[in-house]
Amino acid sequence: MGVLPIPDGTGADGDAGLTAFGLAYICGHFAEIRTDLGDDSSDPDTPLQRLLAAVQPHTGQSAALSGADPSGLEALVDAVHLAVVRATGDAWGVYGQATRHATLAGVAPVEIVYRCPLGVCAGRLREEVTGPARCEVGGGPLRRERLS
Repeated sequence: MGVLPIPDGTGADGDAGLTAFGLAYICGHFAEIRTDLGDDSSDPDTPLQRLLAAVQPHTGQSAALSGADPSGLEALVDAVHLAVVRATGDAWGVYGQATRHATLAGVAPVEIVYRCPLGVCAGRLREEVTGPARCEVGGGPLRRERLS
């Protein structure tokens, strides 16, 4: 399966990579997820609002969330995943991106990617970006990068 390397050096293997792909999916489909969950942002205890509260104080940092507990971020993304599965019946939830966009190596090379400004998610492929490339979770612009 083709995967994007995660900027902070963690591979797309294991929990760190899965969390990064889940967070990238949440960012890329934020409005849809908010609607599916019926989250109007008035309740700070919803899974989506707890994730936003954990990520937004770190907006503008160029490295991975410094001082943030990676297992805490994993648990927050897992909570949003479960909420999406329950609300939509989509068993892939937020982690399906890693499978939905799988390609065989050498078949369709990816040249342009948009990186997470916080360095915690896998970012998005050029085909997934319409309009200005912004992080819907952290609020900053995504970094355009050409893969070599």
